[in-house]
Amino acid sequence: VNEALLASAGSRWDDWLPLHAGWYASPLHGQFMTQAREVLRAEFGRSQLFVMKDPRNCRLAPFWLAAMAAEGVVPLVAVPLRNPVEVADSLAAREDLARQLAQEKSQLVEAEAAAQAPAHALDAEFATRGQLRVFLSYEQMLEDWQAVASRMQDGLGVVWPRRSLAVDAQISGFLSPAHRHHVCETGQGAGHAGLSLWVRECYAVMLRWAQTGEEPADWAVLDAIRTGFDSAGPSFAPLVAANLRSSQGVGAAARERADLARQLAQAQAQLVEAEAAAQAAAQAAAGQAGAELAAAAQASWQAGRQEG
Repeated sequence: VNEALLASAGSRWDDWLPLHAGWYASPLHGQFMTQAREVLRAEFGRSQLFVMKDPRNCRLAPFWLAAMAAEGVVPLVAVPLRNPVEVADSLAAREDLARQLAQEKSQLVEAEAAAQAPAHALDAEFATRGQLRVFLSYEQMLEDWQAVASRMQDGLGVVWPRRSLAVDAQISGFLSPAHRHHVCETGQGAGHAGLSLWVRECYAVMLRWAQTGEEPADWAVLDAIRTGFDSAGPSFAPLVAANLRSSQGVGAAARERADLARQLAQAQAQLVEAEAAAQAAAQAAAGQAGAELAAAAQASWQAGRQEG
């Protein structure tokens, strides 16, 4: 639903510019609202406690909050936060951009990737003000998830029904620090010189909220960042988009070369197998011919003896 909704508004998951405001006044809004309510009923039925997780919900929080309200669902919001430098590294690796980023040192694409998480976090933060919510960090989840679960329970007013030694062991096995492939020290995101001041300030505020609790006094800071970001975004968005398309073209060419290399390796392996099979067949044929020749010679000798 989220993918189709974003596409209908001319957007996508990695677009950090504001969603087209006119979409909410279009006929498509009612169509998707009906579909969203049907999905809530189909997925969760009459459950008294369920979890709906999708990063796209950051961009579409107003839509889903309205759908939940129409279905009588009371939302409890958890906003996870990850170091923007790690997000950029993770996205680059996933989109097969790591090699050309390392070669080109494209700060623009790195900045674009690093801006996605704070931009989406700003959207989610603004849309969920007034809701029961907690902020938590990726590092906290991996290092001490029990403390995070307790803080969520207290902050959201919900009691986790499934808690036992067996369940705790299962969760600890899933939330392993070994799954964290891109590591940056917690404080480096807020002070990283390669990130814009907006990204660093946004991360610093929300990281502090994750550590010590939300401060409404910080709302004005986040509002100023979001306003400035949204105002400046259209000016440099075409350049970022062009650079990203170029990088994707490089990635596509690299993947095509890799596919050709794999095909060549397979063809070479098949050739080696064919040569080995042909050599074995030739040896077998030679052996058979030699055996037949020897048999004929033996037969001729025997015939000669009999005649003599």
